[in-house]
Amino acid sequence: MAELKDRLRADLNDAMRARDQVRMRTLRMALTSITNEEVAGATARDLSDEEIVKVLTREARKRREAAEAFGAAGRAEQAAAERAEGDVLADYLPAQLGDDELAALVSSAITETGATGMKSMGQVMKILTPRVAGRADGGRVAAEVRRPLAVGIVRGSRVAGLVEQPGLVLAQVQVTGRQVVVELDQGASAEDHRTNRRPGQHPGDRHL
Repeated sequence: MAELKDRLRADLNDAMRARDQVRMRTLRMALTSITNEEVAGATARDLSDEEIVKVLTREARKRREAAEAFGAAGRAEQAAAERAEGDVLADYLPAQLGDDELAALVSSAITETGATGMKSMGQVMKILTPRVAGRADGGRVAAEVRRPLAVGIVRGSRVAGLVEQPGLVLAQVQVTGRQVVVELDQGASAEDHRTNRRPGQHPGDRHL
């Protein structure tokens, strides 16, 4: 049986004895999610530690998204409760990658695959996913991969211009004599893409 599942059960028993309502609630839901995953296929099976980490990562993302939604709606108490559960789950997950660490892994994967544009994103993700497993949200990883690939649609192509529209940035890219328009990261401004910055990053800070 997976050691992580044993740890979750043992910690749930400790939380029950300590009457720690937040930890009890969170661990019970986590174990239920694991059990649901184990019986989801044609035949019931025990999940490995790696698979359990994926389940817990998914649950942590749900808590994070719920906290953001409650916060945006002005429901501070519910947002705090979701964040508290997320903190409990974080105890069972690998340390999350910093922005620079993730950018370095993305850059390495792009170099290894020789990726030159968005059509190569699947190849990059295939190499990168196991390297960041449990240490970065999938959406965050995809956004970090998309940024350099979208800007460099074809190695050596010329970016003719960047145009901002509400909620997105468009890049006009010259490719083999044709001009194509590519949608870039919705969280970044045109200036971010011109200088190859992440959204909100200081102008003097470069990455890749």
